[in-house]
Amino acid sequence: MLLDGAVKYSKLGRQAIIDNDIQKKHDNIIRTQDIFYELMISLDRNAGGEWVENLYAVYEFINHKLTEANMKKDVKIMDEVIPLIEEVRDLWNEAYKLSVKK
Repeated sequence: MLLDGAVKYSKLGRQAIIDNDIQKKHDNIIRTQDIFYELMISLDRNAGGEWVENLYAVYEFINHKLTEANMKKDVKIMDEVIPLIEEVRDLWNEAYKLSVKK
């Protein structure tokens, strides 16, 4: 799933900040952002209503925090955003499991 990659790349980006590996940090945070941009453009904002708008806002917030962490090279920001990315992944995994049961 795309969100498994987002978790993986965000954690690699966090570690790269600690290791002071600027290129690896940048590459992995950008990969994470790219995943969320893809998720954002896949939302049908005309038909989805409030739920889609809320989801879009969460994705937008995550991308904003990733940009901030990338620019500031701040592991604390990554420590804030990684659990949110994991939560989004877990929610989608749960939604998938529920849809399969039907």
